[in-house]
Amino acid sequence: MPRELWLAAGFLSACCGVLYTLINAAQPSPYMDEVFHVPQAQRYCSYDFSHWDLMITTPPGLYLTSVAVLAPASWILGIELEALCSVSLLRAQNVLISVAIFPLLYFLLLRIHGSTSTTTWAAVHSALNMALFPVSFFFSFLYYTDIGSTFLVLLGYALGLSGHTLLSAVVLTWSLWFRQTNIIWVAFVAGVIGLQWVEREREREREGKQMTKWAFLLGVVRDVPTLLRMLWPHVCSILLFLLFIVWNGSVALGDKTHHQAGLHLPQLFYFFAFTCGFAATAMLSQIELIASFLKRFRDVNWIASFCILMIASLLAVHYFTYAHPYLLADNRHYPFYVWKNVFQRHWIIKYLLTPIYSLCVLAVVHILLKIQTALWVLLYLFCVILVLVPQKLLEFRYFVFPYLLFRLHVPQPSWWGLVGESVLHVAVTMVTVVLFVNYPFRWPGNDSLQRFMW
Repeated sequence: MPRELWLAAGFLSACCGVLYTLINAAQPSPYMDEVFHVPQAQRYCSYDFSHWDLMITTPPGLYLTSVAVLAPASWILGIELEALCSVSLLRAQNVLISVAIFPLLYFLLLRIHGSTSTTTWAAVHSALNMALFPVSFFFSFLYYTDIGSTFLVLLGYALGLSGHTLLSAVVLTWSLWFRQTNIIWVAFVAGVIGLQWVEREREREREGKQMTKWAFLLGVVRDVPTLLRMLWPHVCSILLFLLFIVWNGSVALGDKTHHQAGLHLPQLFYFFAFTCGFAATAMLSQIELIASFLKRFRDVNWIASFCILMIASLLAVHYFTYAHPYLLADNRHYPFYVWKNVFQRHWIIKYLLTPIYSLCVLAVVHILLKIQTALWVLLYLFCVILVLVPQKLLEFRYFVFPYLLFRLHVPQPSWWGLVGESVLHVAVTMVTVVLFVNYPFRWPGNDSLQRFMW
């Protein structure tokens, strides 16, 4: 690994150490979802694998990983495993995983864009910015499933792009034990591997000759048996997950009451606005990219696409806007204040935002098409729809992996775009940490301290 990567990893580790200490000092006891996760992990550390808290809706991958990590330490140190499963050490597991995500992002950048397309420092800086992405980075310091889930899907994707198909499927299958919706990313990785293979085959067949779209599609259909043989580990993972749904009666475990799938179409538009907001500093640094986007509005087809998106977004927000009971009842989360201070300020607000939604959708598609093929972009958009639309709750954590995929696959920013992105990510994270640590509050009739968070 290059020296620049080691230096940046040291910087990231130091930052994590400081924030980990601050957050643990302010909140040494389990908080929010940790109230369920920590006791469950501690049961597993006591080798009580029969107990299950019905309030937990995700599989036990997080707790099994904790046992696998801490059991060897227990044996080496001669300390009971149960004693090692403290809140602080369980959180430390996620901190370590968060640091490990950084070199993984660096590797993916080089794999996707090529080692000669950018300087080492630029690639390291870009990966560091993604590792510091405020939503995911904050949850590095709490015992949640998010960080482990993100790490495993990124690792499975990296292995798939490197040609290690079987190992990729194994890692991605393990990610399902952290979060069930990762099944969509299992299919995505399989689709990307298949697309790359098909494109190589068609390029070999073409050999400088023109190939019509119909010939390309017929070639894909002809290659389906070969693709299934190549991608059988991912196909098996998907089939096993379908059997799990049949057996369980639902995607969610435990309490299914508030985790039922719906048709929450505006969730897509929230995601595209969220993506453009966080990617703005990086993307605006590329003047040619912005200029080419603006020029597209001279194209009648592009204007027609904008109008269709406007109509679709108006219909979506009118008929499918949904406020989950958790969103309206919990003032500890940022989405509560977004909903209260933006969407509930006036009934017309949600309609006035539709032009912004439409522009954000077109901007994301335009930027992706600068490097990725149309089929890749369609696959990405299809998977984003499957991941987000069934989610009734507006929760920024659901946007993390789709955002990281977008950021990995777009043209890399200029140096000042990277600096702007760093400033944005660090500023948002510091505000969140300061609010969490220094501004706790109490609910009426409840003596427990509450804290602001994503």
